[in-house]
Amino acid sequence: MISFGNIILTTGAGAWLKTTPNPNPLNLPPFTIRVQYAPGTTPAIPVSHGATVTQVSADPNIWDVTQEHDENFFPYWGWLFAQDLDLVAVLGANSSGITKMNHLFSYCDNLRSVEFFDTSLCTSMDNMFSHNLSLREIPWFDTHNVVTMRNMFDGATSFEHCPDLDTSRVTQMSGMFAYTAIQEAPALDTSSAEEMIDMFYVCESLKHVPLYSTASCIDMRSMFAFCRNVEGGALALYNQASTQAVPPTYYRGAFYECGKDTESGAAELAQIPYDWRIPEGFQEI
Repeated sequence: MISFGNIILTTGAGAWLKTTPNPNPLNLPPFTIRVQYAPGTTPAIPVSHGATVTQVSADPNIWDVTQEHDENFFPYWGWLFAQDLDLVAVLGANSSGITKMNHLFSYCDNLRSVEFFDTSLCTSMDNMFSHNLSLREIPWFDTHNVVTMRNMFDGATSFEHCPDLDTSRVTQMSGMFAYTAIQEAPALDTSSAEEMIDMFYVCESLKHVPLYSTASCIDMRSMFAFCRNVEGGALALYNQASTQAVPPTYYRGAFYECGKDTESGAAELAQIPYDWRIPEGFQEI
């Protein structure tokens, strides 16, 4: 059973209670997000998307951004701060009812920190933090309604840690962590995931390939390609995916050069068949 105030997770031994944060910790008005900007700058990009802005303080430079809400249109925050190089922090929000957050903070090169806000009704987080060059981590978010996380952190080259998010409904995970600095893959429910293309592409700090469920996976091409410092786990995932009742349709290069630069990883890689190791159009040297 899942509710936003408290989440009860049932296990084989019973259940345990996880208390979630206040969904609107700053008591902001509806559809408002509080952000910090670089000194002397203003939220010009949100204004260009139809938002209204109010300065809360000049030092530090804090603003409330309210996105106009049309009752005849789905609540939507997509692209609200995309490519905003002056945004440095997200301090909180009243985001109850927002269903789309795709590209919300994409290409915000100087965004360094994000505090918790309500994502309980959100269904799309595609590219939400993509190419955030300064962001290292995010807080835990309620993602139990999200169905697509394509490229959610793609190109966020400083991103190191992702909390264990509820991804039980997510079908699209392609490029989710590509080019990040993530070292340990989070515990994710991938039982509904159909596409995992490039999911950890060029994650050179990744140490272990997790045994994610591939039961629904159709396409896992280049899933762990160029993860050269992996020390183990690739062989177990290959064995699971290749022998399940319905193996993935597309899998070329899923483990291209995965573990190549570690002794244990290279030993596993050598046991994985050619087509799972080499992408279409490539040749083994």
